[in-house]
Amino acid sequence: MADPISLTRLSFALIPVVGLLLYLAVLGYAVRGSLHGLARMLIQLSLVGYLLVFLFESDQAWIVLLALTVMMLAASLIAVRTSTQNSWRRYVHVWISILVGGGGTLAIVTQGVLEVTPWYSPRVVIPLAGMTFSNCMNALSLAIERLEASEKAIEKASEKEKASEKVAEKPGARTGSETHGVVGNGGLGNEGMRQDTAEVTCEDSLSSEGSYAGRTVDQEVEGQRVADGAAGQRAREAVSVALIPITNSLFAVGVVSIPGMMTGQVLAGVSPLIAARYQIMIMCLVFASAGWSLMVFMWLRRTGTPPTERIA
Repeated sequence: MADPISLTRLSFALIPVVGLLLYLAVLGYAVRGSLHGLARMLIQLSLVGYLLVFLFESDQAWIVLLALTVMMLAASLIAVRTSTQNSWRRYVHVWISILVGGGGTLAIVTQGVLEVTPWYSPRVVIPLAGMTFSNCMNALSLAIERLEASEKAIEKASEKEKASEKVAEKPGARTGSETHGVVGNGGLGNEGMRQDTAEVTCEDSLSSEGSYAGRTVDQEVEGQRVADGAAGQRAREAVSVALIPITNSLFAVGVVSIPGMMTGQVLAGVSPLIAARYQIMIMCLVFASAGWSLMVFMWLRRTGTPPTERIA
């Protein structure tokens, strides 16, 4: 097994980081965000080390379940952070998606593949849950961003179409009223003609209203069908975009990169063949959990959203 890294040796990892930040600052680049991120990384990882020690030593089911719940709540909050529709319903949908897609896949892997005993073993469940929920969070965040971008584009196109229709209708409306006025003035000298004209106009109006009503119902049904099809297409595109990073990692693993878990096991002295099996398990866990979370979210969005909102 590899020797533990001392703090002195760990400080050498900061040399290229500090050098890069100084070089960027000299060139005029903004480094405040990078400094903030590095500081948070150091603090958060230091604190999580103490937290994991507490969780591993507690070895109690309710503490592990509480930690998993907090992780899912935080992941859901981060996933909807950039959304323009920060409603409680969307937050609940994301949380349920992570619970079902991520939690269900995690349970299958820990109990079916690893056969963890006891089932809540924090040393195994907590690290795997972190990888699972974070990937679900990223996939849902990408899908939500893509859906909202598509909806905004459709809204802008619809507004432009309505504006052009109003502009086109205004000249026709004035012409019709002027024509009606001329006919009325021409018929003032003949009362019978005026009555016949009124009767014919009334009959034509009733018949046109009836046909218009029939056409309106058919058009609404057809429009709803087209809108549902378009909404389904947008959902499929959002899922495809959200799965791109994970799919790319499937192509790259073992060829372009050696994943973190496999690298850590090899550095710890585990056989590369055994480490590869564990990494296969991780990749299946990550892909399946993200995919099922997306499926659950799209189902909840479709069944829990009124039709008038799905059209947008």
